Parts: sequence; structure tokens; C-alpha cells
Amino acid sequence: MAYTELFKLYINNSNEKEACICALEKYFPKGKFKNLLDIGCGTGALLKPLFGRFERIVGIDKKNRLDVMSENFDFFEIDFLDFKTDEKFDFVMANYLLWEIPFQKWNEVFNKVNDLLKPNGQFVVIDAYSKIKYDNPFFPFNIGLTKKTEYINWYTFLKSQGVKYKSYSFISKVWAENAEEMYTILKFFFMGVDEKKIYKKNRKKILNNINNKKNHKRLDINMTHMINFISFDR
Repeated sequence: MAYTELFKLYINNSNEKEACICALEKYFPKGKFKNLLDIGCGTGALLKPLFGRFERIVGIDKKNRLDVMSENFDFFEIDFLDFKTDEKFDFVMANYLLWEIPFQKWNEVFNKVNDLLKPNGQFVVIDAYSKIKYDNPFFPFNIGLTKKTEYINWYTFLKSQGVKYKSYSFISKVWAENAEEMYTILKFFFMGVDEKKIYKKNRKKILNNINNKKNHKRLDINMTHMINFISFDR
């Protein structure tokens, strides 16, 4: 199955979007702000709980996949690192994005976000794991995978940037009828060349691990996510 098909399969068997929206409603600062920039906004679904809190929201993505509309929402089809504006924002948000950007460009991303924020503005990052939590508890075999990845521990990186941050966790569920179906659904997380090899090599371990998660007639797996509010020193 191709990446797009696997992603749809995962979304259809997960409440991750709903859990993320609840986290934004719970942890995002209350109040009326002037503007927010969402980089890699995708369909825009995660912006819905924030529309009423901002006079203006800007979304950018390399491809237009929007399924939301609002009078105070503007969209630009462009790569974030190519995006140019004189506007400064109260918040810049990146949901499920940084792990798709080569680690060598993270400094560039952070520098650009810093330039786009107003004084006391915040960078909101969702789904950034420490290396220990990155693969979630149901993947103990991934110790080998994390040793191969180019990405360092997320919080080690934040400390290297000299930024302040607050982190909150939230849980989502993935479900399937049986271990084979869950194995296919979780392929979505392992699309790189090395990841595919390790995933295939550990098939038996994965299936055994998944079977231990069986709850009555359905398999449920809990996924831990983080929402981080990052402040840059001026």
C-alpha cells in the first residue's frame, strides 16, 4: 500500500484527530488574539477549535488539501522555508510536521519561526516525542530503529536552542479487528528504507506484541502525543 492509502487507513482506525482537537481546546491559551500561522496545515481540520480565538489565521502547505473554510482564514500553497511575509504572529503552529523535515533543517525552521513571531509569541508543536517515547510503548523492538534515525532527542534539541517550553501529553487510540490488520495500519509510521526493513524483520515480535493488547473482540493501542508551547528568548 502507498503512503496515502496507509495514512487514510490509519486515520479511519484512529481517534487521533479528535484527541488532538480536544488537546488544543484544553491547553491552548484562552483569549482573543490577532493572528496565527499554521505551517503544514494539511486539511486544516485541527484549526477548527481555534478559529474563534483569532482575528486572522494563515495556513501554508506545499499542497492544497483544505476541507475547512472561514472568513478569517487565508491559505498559501508554498513550502514554509520559501514563505515570505512582513507580518508577525502571536502563534506559529506545526502539527505532525517536524518529523517529516530533515533534521539538518530544524535549525533553519526554528530561526524562521523566531523571525515570524511577535515578542512573547509562541511556537506550538504537536506530536514531538522524546526518543524514549517516540515509538510508543507497544514497540520495544524499535530500540534498533531509534539508533538508526538522524533525529536526536526532541527535548535535547530544545535545550540546545536555548528556548523555554511547556509540554502537555494527550492520548489517542488505534483499533483493529485482529493483529494482521493492526500490523498493516501501523506500517504508516515506517515508510523509510531502513524503517521498512526493520518493520518487516520484526514482524513476529510485532504481531505477538499486538496480540497482547487485545481487549475483548477488538485490538486497541494507546498512542501518546505531546503538545509543546515554545517561547524564544529575545
